[in-house]
Order: sequence, then C-alpha cells, then structure tokens
Amino acid sequence: MNRPCNSMEPRVMDDDMLKLAVGDQGPQEEAGQLAKQEGILFKDVLSLQLD
Repeated sequence: MNRPCNSMEPRVMDDDMLKLAVGDQGPQEEAGQLAKQEGILFKDVLSLQLD
C-alpha cells in the first residue's frame, strides 16, 4: 500500500483494503499470479504492514 493518502483521517479497514495490502506485500511474479488465481486465505497471512 505504497499509495499516497490524501487524508490523514482514520478509516475503517474493509475487505478491499486488506486484499490490496496483501497483494502488494505478498509473493510476486509466478507465485503472486498463482495466489491471485487461487485466492488468498486471510488466515494464512502471518504478518501485514499497514501505514
């Protein structure tokens, strides 16, 4: 989630924001494509950095 935030107001996390963050920080290249095709199980995500 290396996108600039226009507002410093707190926001409620929703599924779309979590999926975007996991996709940005998850595996890249072929492994990333497979993860997107199969879907990402949030229970398998061990860590996530949110800025």
